[in-house]
Amino acid sequence: MTIKNSDLHLIGKIHSSQGVRGDIFVILNTEDPPWFKRWKTLILTDKEGMQRSFSILKKQVHSKQGKQGFVLQLEGVGDRDK
Repeated sequence: MTIKNSDLHLIGKIHSSQGVRGDIFVILNTEDPPWFKRWKTLILTDKEGMQRSFSILKKQVHSKQGKQGFVLQLEGVGDRDK
C-alpha cells in the first residue's frame, strides 16, 4: 500500500536508537496525543520521499537527555544496525 505524502502528518522525529534490540526513541511534536493508545504503525519517509512502514510491537513513555518521548519496538527490526 502506498500512501501519498499529502496524506501523512509529521508527528515527531527519531531521536536515537535505544539499546541493542533495535528499539528507537521517538520525540513527538505534541504531549499526550489522544491517538497514542491506538497507534499501531509507524511510517518513515526519507528525504527522497521513500517510505517504509513498520508495525509497532511495543511502546512505552520514556525520557532521555531531558526530552520526553516514547521508545518503540518495531516488527522486523531485531538489532540496532537495522
